[in-house]
Amino acid sequence: RSIVLFGNDNKRYSTQPYYGCYDPLSYPLFFPRGEIGWHPEIPKKGVSLNEMLQSRRSGRQSLGNSYNENNIDMYIKVESSRLDYIKKHQEQIRADLYQGVVDSLQAGENRADEVGKRTIVPSSFIGGRRDRRRRYLDAMALVQKYGKPNIFLTMTCNPNWDEIISELEPGQTPRDRPDLIVRVFRAKLEDLKIQLFKRHIFGKVATYVYVVEFQKRGLPHAHFLLIMEGRYKLTCPEQYDCLISAELPDKSNQELDNRWVVPYNPYLLRRYNCHINVEVCSSIKAVKYLFKYIYKGHDRASVSIDEVDSDRNIDEIKQYRDSRWVTPPEALWRIY
Repeated sequence: RSIVLFGNDNKRYSTQPYYGCYDPLSYPLFFPRGEIGWHPEIPKKGVSLNEMLQSRRSGRQSLGNSYNENNIDMYIKVESSRLDYIKKHQEQIRADLYQGVVDSLQAGENRADEVGKRTIVPSSFIGGRRDRRRRYLDAMALVQKYGKPNIFLTMTCNPNWDEIISELEPGQTPRDRPDLIVRVFRAKLEDLKIQLFKRHIFGKVATYVYVVEFQKRGLPHAHFLLIMEGRYKLTCPEQYDCLISAELPDKSNQELDNRWVVPYNPYLLRRYNCHINVEVCSSIKAVKYLFKYIYKGHDRASVSIDEVDSDRNIDEIKQYRDSRWVTPPEALWRIY
């Protein structure tokens, strides 16, 4: 998107989002002196992100939405600059390697004249289709070597964690501070990895994969798949009971079934005080579903996307941009 300015002579001036003057025009409350905002040549050293964000925060709830919108804008500029580079350097990134029959079939094409007409997003772009597929195939290779996953673990951020609530300014809610949400969640996530892979609370892990996602309401959560070493693989109900609790209440006035039960580990639940689901992968049939589930990618805003543009060419960059969905916590997670 861009801002259109009209001078005294009614001449139109278009300001692109990656111009440094875009931010003070779009967010005057954050740039009261007209300071230059984000631009592609912004230095990587000598600029403190924390100081920059702190200067744009306000204790007043009325500015919360503007702060969140600004955070999203900042990350979209970063991501867009990467996509612009990819679009302008198709030859350098060896686009010809992708302009083949296999990619055409994957895209659902059935016209021979369309083969090779493609603007691609390479696997080096994090979050792109090829990146997710590469990670999925790498994960499946681990299954070939180490066997099926034994434990499926999901950890979701709790916006009411004491570490978040204690840092809020008067009038603020956790929703107003996505920077706190993602930083506290990452700290808890790193501690969880220590518990799993260094303290071996479930036993020694042979290999694992995990991915961090962001819900539509913005809260981050992580999915783990653990493949245990031989002697620590779960093979019987007695081993399940040592790690996982999933009991129905003894007394209840309502009928309850397994839809009301979330399998959990008592130690992890008490330690992290959040929704943390722990399940045993008992069948090899679940392998492909589980790996595809954790590598399904970000939420998309579009249900159907046209495969070709007006020139009958396939532009993966445009398809990615048209369907991209970003929440304030994800924007700050990527920036940090």
